[in-house]
Parts: sequence; structure tokens; C-alpha cells
Amino acid sequence: MSVQYSLEEHVFVPKPNSSKEGQGYLVGVGFDVERQTSFSSVFDAENLAAGPMALAYLPYWLPFCFHGNFYART
Repeated sequence: MSVQYSLEEHVFVPKPNSSKEGQGYLVGVGFDVERQTSFSSVFDAENLAAGPMALAYLPYWLPFCFHGNFYART
């Protein structure tokens, strides 16, 4: 049995204090067809093949076109 997902565009979030381009995370949302619910996922931008570092299922469906901006804490 294969799992089917629909994924939104993920947003790149740089690692704090990183001096190397591309060090960071990809954060976004998707829809799990089998469970009929949305989820949020976090990937290491330098190791996508490892799969998500974090996966949080939401108790409801989240409409597509969710985007975000991430700012360093000051």
C-alpha cells in the first residue's frame, strides 16, 4: 500500500548563526489523503533524503496556500 500526500511549497528557514549558504530547514504543510487531514513538516534542507525531521498532524484540514515568514528572535 502506498501513502499519498499533496504537498504545498515549503519555505526555507535559515539555521540561526549559520554562515554557510543552504544551511537551514524547509517548513511547510501537506495533506494526507488516507487520513484526510493536514500536517506540518520540517526537513533538513541539506538532507532531504532523510525524510522529515518533524511531522505534526493537525486535527483539521488546512486550506492550501498557507505561507509564512520567519524572523530571528531579537
